[in-house]
Formats: sequence, structure tokens, C-alpha cells
Amino acid sequence: MAHIEFVDETFRDGMQSLWGMRMQAGMALPAAGDLDQTGFRRIELTGSNHFEVLVRYCRENPWQMLDALVDAMPRTVIRSGMRSNAMATFRTSPDALMDAWMRQLCRHGCRSFWIYDLLYNVDKMLRLARVAKEFGAEAVGSIMFTLSPVHDDAYFAAKAAALSASPDIDTILLYDTAGVLSTERLQTLLPAIIASSNGKPVEFHANNLLGQSTRNYLDAIALGVDIVHTASRPMANGPSVPSTEIMAHNIELLGHTHNLDKSRFKPVADHMERVGTAAGFLVNQHAEYDILSIRHQIPGGMTGTLKAQLAQHGMSDRLDDVLREVALVRAELGYPGMATPFSQLVGIQSVLNLVTGDRYGDEIRFDVVLDAQHLLANQPFAVPASANGLALTADANGKLDLNAALHLDFSFGIDLAEGLAPEERFFVSFDDFKASVTANAALNFGLALGFLDATVTGGTFNLNAFLDIGVLNPDGDGAGHITLSELLGTTVEGMVDPT
Repeated sequence: MAHIEFVDETFRDGMQSLWGMRMQAGMALPAAGDLDQTGFRRIELTGSNHFEVLVRYCRENPWQMLDALVDAMPRTVIRSGMRSNAMATFRTSPDALMDAWMRQLCRHGCRSFWIYDLLYNVDKMLRLARVAKEFGAEAVGSIMFTLSPVHDDAYFAAKAAALSASPDIDTILLYDTAGVLSTERLQTLLPAIIASSNGKPVEFHANNLLGQSTRNYLDAIALGVDIVHTASRPMANGPSVPSTEIMAHNIELLGHTHNLDKSRFKPVADHMERVGTAAGFLVNQHAEYDILSIRHQIPGGMTGTLKAQLAQHGMSDRLDDVLREVALVRAELGYPGMATPFSQLVGIQSVLNLVTGDRYGDEIRFDVVLDAQHLLANQPFAVPASANGLALTADANGKLDLNAALHLDFSFGIDLAEGLAPEERFFVSFDDFKASVTANAALNFGLALGFLDATVTGGTFNLNAFLDIGVLNPDGDGAGHITLSELLGTTVEGMVDPT
């Protein structure tokens, strides 16, 4: 029999999935003491999107919220979630900003972080883990499960191996955002992940959108998982995770042990039910097995906000239409993992398809702008030269500032016109491609030729070079598309026009 540990999600995934992240400090504080004394391994509390909602919609200082709840729960390690390359945005955030965000959360009392990236930029995930270790914090490498024809067990096992190989990763988290894992898939997936995790503990988090995640937790425990994520019953189930109450009950019946004080369950549940009911939020949810959920895989954390936003725009009656369109768009875009930001991007495109009545227009197009700059400041240099046959010597020395910049504005996508071969569908187009170099030097220069001697002290040297690069379209079509077949059939020299 196993000893099972619990991570509490009442104040994070529970309120995100059911309350649209509208939980304020005053709503949670009366239950915090009992939650703290229940005996959870970790209590998850917040993330950057929660901060954004508190500022934008609740007019509450999120740092004061975090400080108040951390102070109210001194016995339990507080956890926060973190996307590796962005905070409070669907765009990417600079590494320096992400590091500062991690450090600030640590300074305010968070000491455990689950770090994820749907594109698995492992280097960025591990960099944040190293920052967490500056404060002695726990780092959890997250495997975001999605059910698709292209994501097999080997794919996820390889990610677990890459993350767990780092000494800065403490545990591996298998996160089933849509609750679509079946018993049959768990029996092959979990052993592969556990075997690839270098002996580190494996946690399991599954949103109960299909009503089967409680059973999945029990299957996972039988396969070697000993850390599961749950929430107080009013904040559990439906789009949220299974309840702490039912999981404690079930593992006891199976002969497993835990450290939870069950007398603390009811005070927490009673308070959260009263607050949620008074605020008009969802509580005490359940879900039926819906095959459409397997197809669209909208995560639990997005379900509440999607429903709220459709209601805000008078479209609640179109929910089923939106879900069906999400299933189509997800397949058409190549089965992206359904968590932030891709789940929102798929959802937004689906709503636009329905509202406009024109699915994607004529093409699926992604616009990309890349700006890169590198500065070398105050770099010393020395350049000696001689030509002995002419009795000529020269030397130059000084300090150099060098600034190199690259700007690339391009698009890529898929042409949806009928009758095109695959190599004619994919295209890229270039709108702007520039490079520049600026050099400024404080210069000392000396020259000697026979009996002649000349010097320059405190001189300056300036160089500005700009390159505007044109990318030629081989067939000159009006849309500016360079197709895959054109890319493969044209040399670089035939496509680039530097001026």
C-alpha cells in the first residue's frame, strides 16, 4: 500500500475553473486557517492571470492578497504556476522579466512552482527552476497532456526525461487539462513517464470535465503516482479537479494512507459554498461523459471564463456551436496542446469563425515580427601594423561602441483555396527585412614613416551601415506568397535582393 500526498487546488484551479479567477482575499481568508492545518503537501494559490483579473476586474492589489493568504497559512508550502515565457499576456515576455517575476513571488512567500511550456522550451523552464533555487524553492517540471494522433507516449516520456535530468527539478507533474486520459492510455503513458523521470516523484493533476478523473487518480496511484491534486468539494469537479473528500475516502478503502485531518474538510467546504453562492459563482459542480469534450479538449481553467465571456456578449445560447467549432479548429491547426495560450487562441478563432460566418477567410495566416539587437559598449581595441620594407609602422587603439540590429517582419500560413497540392498550400511572405550596424570609436592613432612621425589623440570614428533586404517572389503573385514548392525550387541567390 502507498502513502498518498495531496496538493490543494481550492484557491487556484478550483476558483479559476468555477469562479473565473474572481477570488479575492476576503473570500478566501476565513477558510485559510483550516486549509493550512489540513495537512496538504502544498497549497496552490495564484498565477499571473489571477493577478491580471484582480487588477482589471476586481480592483484589488494582488500582492496584498498574496501576502494576506501566505501569512494566514504559515504551516504549508505555497505553490504558484508559471508559464516559462510569458506573464499576463499571450505574447512572450523577456527572460529578465520572467526571472524578476519568479523572484518577486518568492519574496512574497511562494516556495513551490509548477513550470510549463506547451512548446517545451526546456532551456527556459530550467532557467526559471534555477532562479527558484536561489530562494530554496521547489521546481516542478510539467508535462501538459493532450490527446491527439501525433502526441504518443514516447513524446511525453522524452519531455519528462529532459526535465528530470536537471538537478533543479524536484518533481514531474502530469497535467491533464481536459480530463481526457482513459484507463487504457494511463496504463502505457504513466509507466513511460515514471521510467523516464530519473527516480523523481510524479504528480498527477486532471480536471474532471468528463467525470472520470477520480477513477483516473486511483488508476494512477496503482501505477506508482503518490501525489494527487484535489479541491474542497464545493470548488471541485466539473471543470475543476476531483474533491479532496472523495479521494481521501477512496484511498482509505483501498488501504492507502494519508496525512489529512478530515475534521478540517467541512469548515472549508461550508465557507467556500456560502461565499460562492452569495457571489453568484459556480459551486458543487459535476460533469457527464461528453464525447465532444474529448474532441475540443478546452481545459477546465478556461471553461468558466469562456462561458462568462459568451454571456457578456449575449452568446450563451451558442456555447455548443462554439465547442463544436473548437473541435474542428483544433484538428485543422494540427492538434496544439490545449492550455494557455493555445487553448485561448483556438477558442478565439472559433468564435470569430462563427460570428463572421467566414471560417478563417481565405487563409490561415500567422504574422511574426522579430527584432534583435546586440550592443557591445566601451570595448578596448588595439591594431598594430607595419611594413618593414617601407620603414612604416602604425598603431591604433581606443574604445569602441558597436550596435548591430536585425528587424524581420514576415508571415506564414496555409492557403485554403480548393484544389491545391500540399506543397502549394504552405506559404511565407516577407514584409520587411532590415539589418544595420553602427560603430562609434574614440581613437588614438600613430604613424611613423622613416623620420616622419604623426599622432592623433582623442579622435573619433563613426560608421553607419544599413541593409534593406528584399525577398523576391519567384512567381510574382499579387498576394506575395512564396510557396513551399518555390522555396524548395529556388536558390537563396535567386530570392534575396540586398540594397
